[in-house]
Amino acid sequence: MRARWHVRVNALVVLWLVAAAAVAVAHRWVPSAGWLMVHLLLLGAVSTAILVWSAHFAEAVRRRPLRGGRPHQAARLALHTAGAATVVTGLLTGVDTVVVGGAVAVAAAAVWHAAALTELGRSSLGVRLGWTTWFFVAAALAMPVGATLGVLLAREPAGDLASRAYVAHVSVMLLGWVGLTVLGTVVTLWPTMLRVPVEAGALPAARRGLQLLVPGLAVAVVAALAGPRALVAAGLAVYLAGLGVTVRPLLAGTRRRPPEGFAPWSVGLGLAWFAGAVVLWAGAVGTAPTWAAAQARFASVLPALAVGFAAQVLVGALAHLGPMALGG
Repeated sequence: MRARWHVRVNALVVLWLVAAAAVAVAHRWVPSAGWLMVHLLLLGAVSTAILVWSAHFAEAVRRRPLRGGRPHQAARLALHTAGAATVVTGLLTGVDTVVVGGAVAVAAAAVWHAAALTELGRSSLGVRLGWTTWFFVAAALAMPVGATLGVLLAREPAGDLASRAYVAHVSVMLLGWVGLTVLGTVVTLWPTMLRVPVEAGALPAARRGLQLLVPGLAVAVVAALAGPRALVAAGLAVYLAGLGVTVRPLLAGTRRRPPEGFAPWSVGLGLAWFAGAVVLWAGAVGTAPTWAAAQARFASVLPALAVGFAAQVLVGALAHLGPMALGG
């Protein structure tokens, strides 16, 4: 039953990846190809994988199923898939009401996911690895913020407000929805991939890291909307510090047993891309003379980050988790 479930839901991930790859190959003949490829990858493939695998990891570390089981998970996936497809359709056709409807569906699926994870966390106190699921809750709560900012961007495609909204939108989606999920996952996934025990200090470090990651991201997003670019850079610096605190114990396992094979190398290098991009973004926005320049600098890094970080971590994680889920 579990193998059949994972085959079906991860087929959605593969379909989104195929669509993104097709746009990348045919980008010369596809309108808004860069934007479309990024959203097919991040809003489609990566977000679907987040809903599937964060639920899987939460159930594994909390040692009990989410409320509603597979039927509720399938409903959340259906709601997200319909919403993501609607957002893409609305933006390509320029119909704002379609964009808003899709964004509402995507945000609703994420809030429902956060509520299920929160209920699971409160009813499974005392489980050693269970605290890492709060990364997933924080990530899921970032999605409605990102969706709202995406709608604002669709309605205000140009001007100073659009540039600030763009920086806030990219930050909350990549550093919040995707980044927090990845960091919460690798605390337990990385030692598993290396076949070493979880370091004794990994969980306390993850707790301290999250206490820096969430405020840092919040400061960066609020400052982007309010206007002071230096404060955005400061927020990103705090986020980067939280990232370092979280992954530092993982390096001890890496020194004990270096990565072997495609999956751990893919995930490890994806995390390196992620850290490098946060450094670049903090410097870019802190030194930008205008918000338009800051937007251009963020945009120049985004496609490479989407592939180097999000896609590389996704493919590496699936290469490891897929065979396990299928019993191989």
